[in-house]
Amino acid sequence: MEKLAGSLGLCRRAGKLFIGAEISADAVKRGKTKLVVLASDVSENTEQKIAAVAAHHGARVEKGGLDRAALGHAVGKGGAVAAVAVGDEFYDLVTKSLRA
Repeated sequence: MEKLAGSLGLCRRAGKLFIGAEISADAVKRGKTKLVVLASDVSENTEQKIAAVAAHHGARVEKGGLDRAALGHAVGKGGAVAAVAVGDEFYDLVTKSLRA
């Protein structure tokens, strides 16, 4: 999951990452992203909310191998992060990182 963490860090530095569950859901609604990466230990409620928004707007939701603390660290936040949405420019990079 080191590759995923690195890819998400690159997205953040490029300004193409939406951090947090609510912000990620909003980015999907506004058509800014087609990929949301969830923490491996995200709550069922949060996962269902994001999945519903994503399904309605044609976005993909993936559970990464990073827990909330590791996801937060990967994107430069001190606290836990449940979800991040990836800007469309980095869709391929992050999708490949999820499979690695």
